[in-house]
Amino acid sequence: MASPEETSGELVPLRPGDGERGPVHPRAEMVKVLAEQGFGRNEIARRSGIPEVTVSRLADSLGISFDRSKTDEALKARLADLRQAQMGMALGLFEDIIEARIRLRTSSTARDFAFHSKAVGDLTQAYQRMIPEWTSEDDTENAKSLLGDLMEGIKVQAAYLDIWDEMYDRGEYDEIPETHMEYRRKKEASERERRDHY
Repeated sequence: MASPEETSGELVPLRPGDGERGPVHPRAEMVKVLAEQGFGRNEIARRSGIPEVTVSRLADSLGISFDRSKTDEALKARLADLRQAQMGMALGLFEDIIEARIRLRTSSTARDFAFHSKAVGDLTQAYQRMIPEWTSEDDTENAKSLLGDLMEGIKVQAAYLDIWDEMYDRGEYDEIPETHMEYRRKKEASERERRDHY
């Protein structure tokens, strides 16, 4: 192995199979990590700021090949992960829509009603934009899985609403979110007004 005085000052990875191990240059480590994540040569060069020629040389010295099929598989997996995250955000918006609708139903003034109806409209539009579009290449099973997760989230939210209603009826107010407490108070006041009116 060459001594540090004999090298050009830049640490270069040794080829696999040489039987020797040497220090790895930080650029080589960056290329290795990005290649393992499924990025292609051009994308690695763009993200790291390393010239494409250098990326190719470092990849060659590390024994990494940029096989198009592997890159495509990694890209599809990454897109699926991004769609899943997007669906999670959409579910959060859906929960916000539920809360805004509760406030809309319990609005006591015209101003509150206008404000809450605008909030419902804006949140609904944002929710619709967050739902990922499916292309013909997408697998039906993925769509079923994502929709199943969304339905499960809706069921969980509905179960919480039922639990909070039962707790409210029993007088256990400590664990109930304030928005639900407000909804129940306004609902009871509205029901009293209707009874008193008739």
